[in-house]
Amino acid sequence: MPRTKIVCTLGPASNKASILRSMIRAGMNVARLNFSHGTQAEHRATIRKIRRIASEEDRPIAVLADMGGPKFRLGKVKAGETLREGRRVSLMGQARLGTSDRLSINRPALLPQLGLGDRVMIWDGKVQLEVIETGEEEVTCRVVIGGPLKDGAGLNMPDTTLDIPALTDKDKKDIAFCARQGVDFIALSFVRTAADIELCRREIRSNKVDIPIVAKMEKTEAIRNLEEIIEATDGVMVARGDLGIEIPLEEVPRAQKRIIACANTLGKPVITATEMLLSMVDAARPTRAEAGDVANAILDGSDAVMLSEETSVGKHPSEVIRMMARIAEATEKGAADSFNEARRRRSADGDSDLGHAIARSTVDLARDLNAAVIITPTDSGDTPRRLVLQRPPQAVIALSTSDRTLRRLALSWGVVPWKLPRRLPLEKILPAIRDRILDEQLGVQGDHVIFCAGYPFGAKENSGRVIQTEVI
Repeated sequence: MPRTKIVCTLGPASNKASILRSMIRAGMNVARLNFSHGTQAEHRATIRKIRRIASEEDRPIAVLADMGGPKFRLGKVKAGETLREGRRVSLMGQARLGTSDRLSINRPALLPQLGLGDRVMIWDGKVQLEVIETGEEEVTCRVVIGGPLKDGAGLNMPDTTLDIPALTDKDKKDIAFCARQGVDFIALSFVRTAADIELCRREIRSNKVDIPIVAKMEKTEAIRNLEEIIEATDGVMVARGDLGIEIPLEEVPRAQKRIIACANTLGKPVITATEMLLSMVDAARPTRAEAGDVANAILDGSDAVMLSEETSVGKHPSEVIRMMARIAEATEKGAADSFNEARRRRSADGDSDLGHAIARSTVDLARDLNAAVIITPTDSGDTPRRLVLQRPPQAVIALSTSDRTLRRLALSWGVVPWKLPRRLPLEKILPAIRDRILDEQLGVQGDHVIFCAGYPFGAKENSGRVIQTEVI
């Protein structure tokens, strides 16, 4: 069982209950729903299906709702239209069938913000334009890289600082829907500053819920404002697709390492995404380069790695998850020493500093005793999250009576979330879970286990914290 968590995007290839069950058994920890596609009714049915199957399998599976965000796209385009290098083409806000001379876009507010010389990238950069005449309602461009066009192709403007709200009206409706459905994480697209995170948080709280936010790092401005964004958010996604268009492709690996290192330092879970095992959309095995990409993301410090097309439209979603899990497990075993260096979280909060100091002490004790596992009863999930920041060689078993807490821990590296039917005093916990530890081969009789818990467990306010050793 790998410590690194696996996020899987759901789609036409993975909507059947039998396939979802197979994906959970293969190692899926988080199900990603892409709100750029599908209706709320379809997403509601998928969430209910995930919850039912996860319960039957006794596996806490988190649901991550990925907001569409203010994505710029072409309108409808005449079939077979192609842009030729050196030719001129106009962009306009008026809805009309696009041709090689004039193309409509979905958000007219973009046009007056484009400046002379700004690049407009179409369809993940397959086609590239340069602005040569500006205007309020129409902009003229020169075709730098030609190619075919398609309806709804995405647009990226890496040179343009856009004054566009972080949440669209559709996003706000989708957040209200997610609040009603009890999703576990909301991913915010095209984050530029910490203010975008706060805007999203206010919108979530206006629905009387508190859902953790995952900031998608995919804009040039996000790289410039890296630390303030990660301080403000609850989790991070290295969204290499749009990021690889916004910044030069050769700079993406270094940006990935910077984002992951900053998230590790600030104690925020980080997902590395995009084209990790892309060839397995069709092929039965990944390329060697893809296997290396997954391994390097884990060595960089990713808490989770993500599958997109591989599980949403691929031919064999369960097998790609098993392959991802095998690569992760082999990488973790070969790099155990590099994980022993604790990741430190900076904090001005004295109580938080105490919590992290106790977590470090717990992990040091577990290493010194070569303990089999660390066990932590939790209501909020804070203690297990602090423990795994230290990258302990042992699994961290998080015990909770709260399904929501267990699902949210599904994104945290190294946490094994187990349900307790009721709160137990500390001395009764090991007898209650001893058989499961042995059955799941997390330890053998005679092994040490380390407890780290607030005291008394289950109280609204803990009067202290306990580190305790026991023997299986």
